[in-house]
Amino acid sequence: MSNYFLSTFVNSYIGNWARSFELCILQTVLMPMSTTKLVIDYEYEFDLYGVVAPIKEYKLAWLLNRGFGWDLTKSKDIEVDFLNDGMMIISNYSQENDFSFYRLLKNQCSETKKIKAPYLLPEIKQFDFVLQLEGEILYKLEEADVLEKLRNISGIHFATKIDVENLKSKDNLLI
Repeated sequence: MSNYFLSTFVNSYIGNWARSFELCILQTVLMPMSTTKLVIDYEYEFDLYGVVAPIKEYKLAWLLNRGFGWDLTKSKDIEVDFLNDGMMIISNYSQENDFSFYRLLKNQCSETKKIKAPYLLPEIKQFDFVLQLEGEILYKLEEADVLEKLRNISGIHFATKIDVENLKSKDNLLI
């Protein structure tokens, strides 16, 4: 009789465990897991100017240094690798001081591999360069003053301010 009691207990215990296990498996299969997305919303606290200048970037950097009194120097080219094995190399001149940051980027990439649109900002591919101003300089120079100085530099055919928020590829500027 004790063997019967023991086998009944084991069968009922294992049976309950097996049914519980089956229920867990069914819940896992039938009920989708909740997913959590990490949404990062960047703040673009800089002004961006598009420049049409059919000259070499070192020449434009030199002209900007003379016109604005800056000291833009050649920085390491920016290399952007993509998941689909594509790559862009972007020419970069910059100056950074305690409270301001200036950067001249060539819009058309100097080297590309497997990239359909070889531009840093493909929506504005009519511009040869983009000038990024960030920090204290935004309070020192008004937009009209920047545009006037840019337009007075020989070699620059056209310059305008670009609304960063309307660019689809604005994340490319966070490099």
